[in-house]
Amino acid sequence: MRHSHYQVALLHQALQEDKSNLATWRWYNGLVDSQRLALRFTHDQWVVAIDGSDYACAECLYAAVRWAHIMTRSGGYITFAA
Repeated sequence: MRHSHYQVALLHQALQEDKSNLATWRWYNGLVDSQRLALRFTHDQWVVAIDGSDYACAECLYAAVRWAHIMTRSGGYITFAA
């Protein structure tokens, strides 16, 4: 299942509204603009991939993006069991 434009629009809105997470928004926007970030919905979870490698997943799209941002800075990978 591919993410819909509506779901991505909701993510954009959530990231913009969370002023305390401006760094996450800038990070996300830069990767989207350069077409390095991919989102997919698998097994009831959103997976964030950067340059073809999975970085994080979560049931909530916004949480998956936030965790991917954290993981790229820490060099780790995190998953949330359903």
